[in-house]
Amino acid sequence: MSATPAKHRHAFIGIYTAPTGVSRNEFNGHMTKLMEGAARLPAVKNLRDLNVIYQTDDLHEHVQQLGLPSPPATALVTHGAETRDDMVKYLRDPSIVQLVHDSDHFGLQAGACAFTADLEVQVDKAAESDKRDATRPHGILIFKVPDHLTDETFHAKINSMIEALLAADVTKKHLIKHSKWIQNDDFTDEIKVWNFPQAERVVVLMLECETIESLQEILGHDHIKQVIGDARDHLGLHIDSNCFAADVVSLI
Repeated sequence: MSATPAKHRHAFIGIYTAPTGVSRNEFNGHMTKLMEGAARLPAVKNLRDLNVIYQTDDLHEHVQQLGLPSPPATALVTHGAETRDDMVKYLRDPSIVQLVHDSDHFGLQAGACAFTADLEVQVDKAAESDKRDATRPHGILIFKVPDHLTDETFHAKINSMIEALLAADVTKKHLIKHSKWIQNDDFTDEIKVWNFPQAERVVVLMLECETIESLQEILGHDHIKQVIGDARDHLGLHIDSNCFAADVVSLI
């Protein structure tokens, strides 16, 4: 199945893990306060969408059954803009930059992996549903690119896994949307003002279903386990992977 670019070409994603000693509830509280503050700033008028993705335990057993590690406490923030200028204005806005800098007290910068991305959508049945994206449960799969592989080789192999997943009957039955976030360096200089560490090489896959039970059925299916298991063994997906169920809050 061919992938199509998302409607907005300029996407920015932040993956934030809680520091040692900070519980997920405490970390989420900090993230909620941060993002509610960001949503009130005039700078967000430059964005097409702004979402916060909060981790849940609804896929904990399924992730373990896939041979993947238990995820660290994590929250994601996704941003989309219609034009490059709009994204640059947002990233460089002094009020946004200051808000990010002020969040260092709860470990935002230290646990950050943030980058601009090419956002590809391989399945999108959203037009057939009355629900907004943010009301549907999400499965988040974050895989690190192994040091011994080039980005091109890794993504070619990941794409083979994705094609096998999307071709499965259980996936066709339940999946509403599938998207892939692929790192690019379009805004490397702009992101530097946020004082984040250099982003690790990762790929982010997002699966959306109408119910958490549907997501569980997909990831618990024997064929899906085999497909992911093969990729895990060949690519080392179990190393530093971060996979979990999530609830999405749309701020704009």
